[in-house]
Amino acid sequence: MNYQMNTSIHSRPWGRTLLGLGSVAVLGATALAGFAKPAPKGKGLEKNSYFQRIATFPIFRNSDIDNETVSEIVDASKDGNTLVYTDSGLEAIGFVDLSDPANPQPDGIFAVNGEPTSVAVAGRYALAAVVTDGTFTDPQGELVVIDIKKRTSVATFDLGGQPDAAAVSPDGRFAAVVIENE
Repeated sequence: MNYQMNTSIHSRPWGRTLLGLGSVAVLGATALAGFAKPAPKGKGLEKNSYFQRIATFPIFRNSDIDNETVSEIVDASKDGNTLVYTDSGLEAIGFVDLSDPANPQPDGIFAVNGEPTSVAVAGRYALAAVVTDGTFTDPQGELVVIDIKKRTSVATFDLGGQPDAAAVSPDGRFAAVVIENE
């Protein structure tokens, strides 16, 4: 079975946001919290404001249509030109070039040698939470720090358990990783 999620780019009067279609409830909340820009001071949102899709990117374009791809979590570079997503089917972090939002382009993948459960962007780095061993009695995982432009691993941290989610503080000084150990 080939699981594929399209990532759609939406525009609206007060800015640009990203929304994954495969998991609208989860990614919609993430996209709104992480990417939405508030309306300029003194200006409220119109009651009839809505998202308008301007492009769709099928993630298999970063590999091959015959590969099983399973993307779930998405984040974007601060400048909004690079989308970073997890792909547990390929055991990789994927990248999409959004320099032309109406025409997103595949920008490659980075193998993380395990199931990525979350990704968060911190400046020029992507922090990937990765399950490295799926055993129930001895869950293991690591945080892989990836240089987004060079596509190289610059650090790996043993998490002592199975990671579920990663986040970066707004000022970029702190990262938090939730250990699930399901």
